[in-house]
Amino acid sequence: MEIKGERQTPHQAAKRIIAFLGKKADPEKAKQGQRYFKEQVQLFGLSSKDLDFLVKELYRSLKPYWNVNDVIELCDALLPNPYLEAKGSAIGLLAAYKKDFEKDLFLKIEKWLTSNYCDSWAAVDGLCLYILGELILKYPELKERIKKWPHSSNRWIRRAAAVSFIKMARKGKMLDDVYEISKSLFPDDDDLVQKANGWLLRESGKADSSRLESFLLKHGKAIPRTTLRYAIERFDKEKRKHILVVTREGAN
Repeated sequence: MEIKGERQTPHQAAKRIIAFLGKKADPEKAKQGQRYFKEQVQLFGLSSKDLDFLVKELYRSLKPYWNVNDVIELCDALLPNPYLEAKGSAIGLLAAYKKDFEKDLFLKIEKWLTSNYCDSWAAVDGLCLYILGELILKYPELKERIKKWPHSSNRWIRRAAAVSFIKMARKGKMLDDVYEISKSLFPDDDDLVQKANGWLLRESGKADSSRLESFLLKHGKAIPRTTLRYAIERFDKEKRKHILVVTREGAN
């Protein structure tokens, strides 16, 4: 695929990208891919290798001519598209411009989420891991706005609240905020939010396993079991068993 940035607007490039994805479509792989989602998603059925190739080719072709604002405009064109690979290509390209992120990108991200353009765990996680996480690292004051998200009626925004802090948790940064976000998600009964919260806690344990253990033992009876099981995955077998027993409802 060849896209010449000097000859194409973001809207024109979006059309070329959709055409490329359509040519690469594999209905059988799309059917297989649906197994990873409880919600219905639309897939072209591209392999991760093909999607990676597309993003790299886009970056190579467009970098000399486009700036980050052009890529954000491309995201505005592609994220509303129902196909996951269309969303993924836009997010992947934007991630390549992370050094140029400005604070007001947060408003765009909020719009993409509240508009349900990212309506699967895969789209939400891509946006939060590679875009929003980088933005928070660059502008830490944004974390206070995300702390409101666990109270949203939108399941994807609530999942985003957890996944947005994965990168920080993994690096041992903003752990006070990580645990605050996690605790605020305990009452959530959505399976995909509970799993994301457990993932967040598990990553925080990479930086400070003792703090994670203490947190789980202190709050364990309030933590959904799905979240707890994800959180303890990196502990040894005996410690996992101990935490599950001690935090079981009704345990003394």
